[in-house]
Amino acid sequence: MKNYIYIDGENFRHRIIEALKIEKKISHSQEFSDLLFNFRQLFANILGKDSESFIIRYYGTRTKLIKNQGSYLAARTQLIINSNRKLKRLLQRQNIEFVECGNLKIRDGDKCNNCKMTTQKQLQEKGVDVRLAVDMIVNHKKGDYVFLASSDSDLISAIEQLLNRGVNVTYLGFENQITNSIVRAKARNTQHNAVHSIIIRNHEIVNCIQKTLL
Repeated sequence: MKNYIYIDGENFRHRIIEALKIEKKISHSQEFSDLLFNFRQLFANILGKDSESFIIRYYGTRTKLIKNQGSYLAARTQLIINSNRKLKRLLQRQNIEFVECGNLKIRDGDKCNNCKMTTQKQLQEKGVDVRLAVDMIVNHKKGDYVFLASSDSDLISAIEQLLNRGVNVTYLGFENQITNSIVRAKARNTQHNAVHSIIIRNHEIVNCIQKTLL
């Protein structure tokens, strides 16, 4: 029997940052990279002491410096590279595997409905959810336990495949954003095998900020 926690990195990080902003622990997203956040402790608090032995995989984007698209994207990708380096070191100290996959793609900026101006080109993560879904399907069989820390509804097909083969799937959501389509996911061949849900509360996130090095 395998026990895995799969973290959709960018998705999960944004939810944590939102919670910390609501609780007034940070005011800007970049401040999170300077925090010593104990991911292992968060999962131990919500899943129990047994989770300390679970295998945890954090899925993050493969990032390269973009030099030929202007100074904004160059500075933006360099900032992401620096943040990921810090994050990888933090995760390594917590015995969490950082799975580097997918890529950052450049997309057109958003158009303002009022002034009709278009913002600068933006970066968009591609391929991470595909790698995460494939790993879950390949790695697990009946009786295994999968805990999914993601609010990406694109993963529902993979979740249903796991449920169909008798894998126990638990969705780890956040009180500020719950993906109901994941909560409602069920196996097609039975009414009894459905997704379990655990909601992470803001105060549980705040309690995992460390004051000293791990």
